[in-house]
Amino acid sequence: MDLGATLTTSELEASSEAVKVSANLSHTRLACCSRDNSVSTYAFEGAGWRQLTSWDLPDGIGVKAVWAHPEYGAVLAVLTDTGVATLFSEDLQCGQTRMQPDASFSEQDVTALSFAPKEMGLQLALVSRRGRVRVYNAASSSAANNWVLQTEFEGISLSECTSICWRSYSQALPPMMLLGTKDGAQVFWYNGQVMSWELAAKLGNEAVSDVAWASTANGHDEYIASAQGTKVVLWQLKGYADKVQAELVAALDHKSHVCQVEWNAVGTWLAVATAEGGVNLWRPNLGGEWCCQSKIEPQQQNADYVMVGSEISS
Repeated sequence: MDLGATLTTSELEASSEAVKVSANLSHTRLACCSRDNSVSTYAFEGAGWRQLTSWDLPDGIGVKAVWAHPEYGAVLAVLTDTGVATLFSEDLQCGQTRMQPDASFSEQDVTALSFAPKEMGLQLALVSRRGRVRVYNAASSSAANNWVLQTEFEGISLSECTSICWRSYSQALPPMMLLGTKDGAQVFWYNGQVMSWELAAKLGNEAVSDVAWASTANGHDEYIASAQGTKVVLWQLKGYADKVQAELVAALDHKSHVCQVEWNAVGTWLAVATAEGGVNLWRPNLGGEWCCQSKIEPQQQNADYVMVGSEISS
């Protein structure tokens, strides 16, 4: 069994220093937020990435960007450093590609955002600095410009929220969500009988900068990654949503502050980006011990990487 990873790199032209890079699930679209308030999108066309369009954000610098599932088209959510979240959808006019702004959410002081699994429809979760989570739903899959508030709830503390993600879809489990806060991570599940989100587990009490929930598509153990300072804490979850149990299975140490954690599409590799600009790729060896299998050394300070995943095998 080969535990190595084959990595490829691509260079993108950006108008200024890149702040955030994000690829969609099918690896056909890429968004790059730059220091000069601009956002550029790219399409992968066999030999490499081609820039499609570029535009300026009126509300600040884009610090987070996420794509909806490709089934719903090229729908992109961008969050600025001023707490404004805006939804864009790709539109072709007179042979030119442009990203059409569809909705803006500016009243919440948003700190993180995440699209739901495609099986749940076109839904976007936004979390405010004080832990207020709002889930918006598109009126239809073909109407990305018409969003309505579906549900909302609050985290269990007033600690600042930093990150949010969904659990992958399962017919056997209700929807579940993970919040990262300055006071640990929190797992919530949706109780359909009373139509409300309820706390399932609290994971630690250290400040969390990012969270990621591994896909269970291949029947692997269920893992959550929580970035805490210079380490990444891995939790294994067991049990049903309202009786979930979390076990700390590993603490992955790094030389500098961990900025971002991201699993590959099938939940077998974990990519960890650090403040010094490098990325470490982790996975368990045959004995179950988590090991750093590959490294991308920093080429510049505060670099941002995205794990596209097509070159990283399971």
